Formats: sequence, C-alpha cells, structure tokens
Amino acid sequence: MKTNFIKLSFSLIVLAAIAVFFLFKLDYTTFTYDLLYFYNKTDRIDFFRQNLLTESRFFILKIVFGGLYTLFFAFIFWKWKWIKKYFILSKNRIYIEIESISKKVKSIWSQISILERVVLFISLPIYIIFWWIYGWQNDEVFSYTFFVDRGILVCATYYPAPNNHVAFLIFSAFLNKIIPSFFSDFICLKLPATFSAIFSLWTIWLFFYRKNQKTIAWFAFGLIALSGGFFFYATHGRGYAWIVLFFLWSCFAVFKIISNQNKAIFGVLVTTTPTTQSKKCWFLWSVSIILGCYTIPIFVYVWFGSLLGLWIIGTNKIRIESVIVSFISGIIILILYSPILIFNGLSAIVSNSWVAPLHLQKWLQSLPFYLWDVHGIVGILALIISLILFFDKKEFRKVVIYFWCIAYSPYLIVFIQKVLPFERVFLYRQVAEILMLCFCIGILTEKYLTKLFYKKSLQIIFISLAILYSAFRMYGQYYHWNIRTNVYQFTEPLAKTIYNLKPSSVLVLEDTYNVFLRYYFRDLDTKVEVLPNPKTEYQIIILPNEKEFPLSKTDSLNYSIFYQDDFVKGFERK
Repeated sequence: MKTNFIKLSFSLIVLAAIAVFFLFKLDYTTFTYDLLYFYNKTDRIDFFRQNLLTESRFFILKIVFGGLYTLFFAFIFWKWKWIKKYFILSKNRIYIEIESISKKVKSIWSQISILERVVLFISLPIYIIFWWIYGWQNDEVFSYTFFVDRGILVCATYYPAPNNHVAFLIFSAFLNKIIPSFFSDFICLKLPATFSAIFSLWTIWLFFYRKNQKTIAWFAFGLIALSGGFFFYATHGRGYAWIVLFFLWSCFAVFKIISNQNKAIFGVLVTTTPTTQSKKCWFLWSVSIILGCYTIPIFVYVWFGSLLGLWIIGTNKIRIESVIVSFISGIIILILYSPILIFNGLSAIVSNSWVAPLHLQKWLQSLPFYLWDVHGIVGILALIISLILFFDKKEFRKVVIYFWCIAYSPYLIVFIQKVLPFERVFLYRQVAEILMLCFCIGILTEKYLTKLFYKKSLQIIFISLAILYSAFRMYGQYYHWNIRTNVYQFTEPLAKTIYNLKPSSVLVLEDTYNVFLRYYFRDLDTKVEVLPNPKTEYQIIILPNEKEFPLSKTDSLNYSIFYQDDFVKGFERK
C-alpha cells in the first residue's frame, strides 16, 4: 500500500511539472493561427480571437486540459497492475482467435488449385492499374488537400460538407505519414479503398466456400469484382469500399447469431457453444456498425435494416441483445463524433445541400427512374428469385427476410426525408442483391436440376451473361463517363501550368479547377479565391466558358486569354 502511494505521489509530481511546462510554453498567438490555418479559415482569425477563443479562455482551457492530463496518467499508474493483467488476457484471446482463423484459411488454401489461387488475387493488380486509368478525381483531391494532408486531428474534427469520410480519412492520414508517395499523393487514399475491396471479395468467397457452396462462391466473387459500382469505388480513394466491407461483417455476424439458435439458416446446423459464439458475433456486429457510421453517417441505413431483420427473424433474447448492443454502439459513435459536433454543429452531419429534400409529387415522379438506376436488372432479378425461394424453400426464409430488410427498409427513411441519395450511397445494397441472386440460383438449381451436366451448363451460362452485363456497365458507363468525356483530363494539366507560373493571387469560378489549384498551392502563399474582389489584382482568372468576365470592363482590358478548353477559359494579367 505504501509503495503504491509513493508511486502515485511521484507520478503526480512529474505529471504536474509537465502540465506546468505545457501551460507556459504553449503560445496563444501561434496556437490560434495554426489552428485556423489547418481549417483554411485564416481570414476569420480576428473574429475567432475576439468572440470565440479569447486569451483568458485559452488560459483556462490550458489549466483544464493540463489537469485532465495529470489525472489520466495518475489513474494509469494507480491501476497499472489491473491494466497490465487485462491487456495480457485480451492479447492472449486475440492471438488464439488469429491462430484459429489462420488455421482455417490455410486448410482452405491447401484445398484449392493454383488457378483458383491466381483468380483470388487477380483483382488486386487490375484495381491498381485502374488507379492511373481513372486518375486523380475531384473528391479525392479535396479529401487529400483539406483533410489527409493536414493530419489526423483535422480529419477527426473538420466537417465542412458531407465530404469527410472520417474513419477512412483518419486511416489515410496515418498512411500518409508512414509510407512514401512513390508516384502520387493519392496512394494513401486509394490503397485502403482497394484493399478493403479485396478483403470484401475474399470475405464473400470464403463465407460461401466454407458452407460447401463453392459454385456460389465463385459466382458471387466474379460478379461483384466486375460490377461497375464496386469496381469503380475499389479504385477510388473514398470510403465507399469500406462501407461494403463493414456491411459484409455485419451480415456475417447476424447469420452467426441466428445460426447459434441451432436453426439451419444455410442448411447447416451449428453445434458450437452459443454463449461464447454470440459474444464474439455481437462484438463483430457492433464494431462493423461503429466503424461504418464513423466512416459515413448514412451507414445508419445498414444499421436500421440489420436491426429490423434481427427483430423479425430473431428470438426475444436476440431482440433484447440487439437493442442493448445498439445502445452501446450509439454511445460510442456519439463520442467519436463529439469533436465534429462541437466544432461544426449537428447540421454538418445530418444536412446535405447536394441531396436536398423534394416535394412529395416531385419525389414520387422521380422515384421509378431512381429505382431503375439504383437496382437495374440485377435488382429486379434478385427480388423475383428471392420471392420464389421464400415460398419454395422454408429453411431459407430467414435469409430472404433479412435480405429484404437490408435492401428495401432504407426506403422508409428515404420516404420520410423525401430525398433521393446518390447511387453510391446504396453500393452495399447492390452487393447484397448480387449475393442474393447468386445464392438463390445456386439453391434452386440444386433442387430442380438433377443431372450434373444441366446444373453446370446453366450455371456457366448464367455467370457468362452476368460477367458480360457487369463488363458492359463497367466499361460502358464508368469508363465513358470518367475517362472519355470528363473534366479531369484538363484540370490537372492546367493546375500544373499555373503552379509553374507562381502567381500571388488566383480567382477561379469553377469548382473542380478550384479544388485542383488548392491542392497544388497548399504549401505556397498564393491566394486562391472563389469570389471576385474588386480590390484584388488577380494575376490569373479561371472562369467557365458560359460566364462573362467577373470584373469591370476597364479591368478586363488588363487581361488576355492564355488558355481555353471544353469547360473553362483562363486569363492572365498583362
């Protein structure tokens, strides 16, 4: 007891000394300037100092944080033995789980052929090649310039628009610090997106393969790997591929939770200990919900659909557990978002000016076309064949019900909000439709086609048509839109040209060109403005072709055109 008291006293003295040092060394002027510079708000620094963080408030905050810092480390020293014991116990459990998973993977790896092994990895080099084919796009440049390049703190607190995929960008900012950018800065953004897509494909393949449904495993793997939306966001440095991975984790957890009731949800009875398995599955479900929502708030659609599915197909015990786990997950999500809520307010997260609510009549008129764009042929086929499976095979009804909850329950929220979210928001649902389509065809062919030759023939025809359809969407829609006719073939060359001129001020009235210019000038003192100021003598002006010169006629005589493309024209001061 005496030893613990000495340790605690010594730690308090040392930490108090550190806190005092921190208190006097942190400069108010430097801190406020650096803070607003991080958030690209240096023009509001006087207002910030006079009305928000005054010098007296800054002094109080230093004392408060210094005290919390001291108490935190004092608690660590006080409970060090308990923390050490708990850490060792948790570490041993993790090692056991990793060892168990690795044994299962090694066992499956030894069973498949060399060709199958190649197919499992072939997506990775293809996706990496498309990093450069698709190029460096607007959202990626914005994410890197205003979030990743400014560090983890900015990613965790800055939310100027629905552009901050928080968890994804925090991880990208971490990668940006530890890995070199061999070819471009976008590596730290595209790498986590691509690997999460690869892990999603492996998760799908492994899940079905272990259920002894090998044909379905390869169907699903090929279809999803080549589907247009999945392919594009596997190569695009945004958080949508993460959403798909977390969605798959949550589905896997739900199926395991329901299977632990000894119900043949996939035609296979489970004999493992329900309590131990349930805890692991609920933990996985909670982690996937937390990470998904912390990446993009619209993951609440998955959360809602999954919770609804658990309530319909689960027991009373599962319903109660789902509410408790959801409550705990919600508290953790709220804590993670608290810095954003403090600095930006709730409206930054829940409002989206790009997806504005529509009048009911307009919403109803647009809905049929929207449904076709989001679901397409695959979605229609998945709905029809899932209905057939529901009435034909009773043992798979829970799977079908859960799919319906995931695929169609978000429309309840969409209807209440009277919005039509972007197609990429429901990328996870398109993956769910492909999985359901493959699953239903595999089950129904097993039942109705008795001869192996007919089964294989039908499956080969189906997968061939599906791959052709996926390839058409990928190369027809995305390739054409993102490579042949887009603005990106002009933006970066122009931004490089202007960067080499090293102007002191630039006025740019086109959003995409503005983002690229800010990326190139992020480390220079060049002013890049989006609103014309008559008092500023801009050296470069970029404006859309259809817009007139933003300054007076007298000022326009001082400029000459030095650049023009399909979208903008550039003026240089004489």
